[in-house]
Amino acid sequence: MRRIWKKVIAAAGLTAAGTMIAIDLLRPRRVQPPNVIMPDPPTPSSLPPREPARKIIARDDSIDHDVGEERSVGASMPAFSFNHVLLGLGVLFTLVVGYDIVVRGAHRVPPPRTWTVPGGDPQRGRMAIIAHGCGGCHVVPGIRGASGRVGPQLTGFQQQVFIAGRLENTPDNLILWVQNPQHVDPLNAMPDLNLTEAEARDIAAYLYTLR
Repeated sequence: MRRIWKKVIAAAGLTAAGTMIAIDLLRPRRVQPPNVIMPDPPTPSSLPPREPARKIIARDDSIDHDVGEERSVGASMPAFSFNHVLLGLGVLFTLVVGYDIVVRGAHRVPPPRTWTVPGGDPQRGRMAIIAHGCGGCHVVPGIRGASGRVGPQLTGFQQQVFIAGRLENTPDNLILWVQNPQHVDPLNAMPDLNLTEAEARDIAAYLYTLR
């Protein structure tokens, strides 16, 4: 769950940053006209006869001006470039990745598996662990005095991937291991406790309650 929230925060941050940069770069900017050197005004004697004023269309095709009138310059025009296109694609990619992480990412995380042992009873398994002294070698949550350091701790046993580093953690393999560990690995330190199959099932049922 903590990993999912980190991805959500990262995706939200990337999306917000990309959007702010896009807004800043894609907003319209005023185009400054080039500096124009005006010629000296003509003398009255050199002026041609005055003609009636004519209408001309400005460069922005939206404002009429009379001849001789001052034309407005510096009209607001959006300045688009290839970099803006790349930026837009980057923001779109960020949004897609963020959606994939936030909306679909949570469904890709497999839920914690839960095992059930047919015929096994966790309470009987707890009593069997106490009776056979398993706490002398293992730390077993829920059992007083089970704090041994010879074998591995059994905290969170349900989420372990392997049993004794050799068998996949499944109910059948756990029953086999508890009932006859020397058969599985003759070099391991776990002794054969001469458990019945029923006791092995009960112990396995209890171990799968440890999350």
